[in-house]
Amino acid sequence: NVQCYAIAATKSNKQSSKLVKDVIGDGLVTVNSALGKHKNRDLNIAKNKQWVGQNISHIQLLSDESVYAVIRKFLQYPDT
Repeated sequence: NVQCYAIAATKSNKQSSKLVKDVIGDGLVTVNSALGKHKNRDLNIAKNKQWVGQNISHIQLLSDESVYAVIRKFLQYPDT
């Protein structure tokens, strides 16, 4: 079995409408696409192995400290 993890970002915040969250995503990729959720298939990545950053763009994923903290957590505690 391969351990799968997913990190997604959205330029919206928790108070944004569902439409804004679903359409805008991180400015390049929607959250559902980043998490492997598509109309005809789902990668079934466990919720505890997914993370969605708020107010982060696609490019900011590369340098955002909160993203690195999540990656460290995923690597340090792979089954939590």
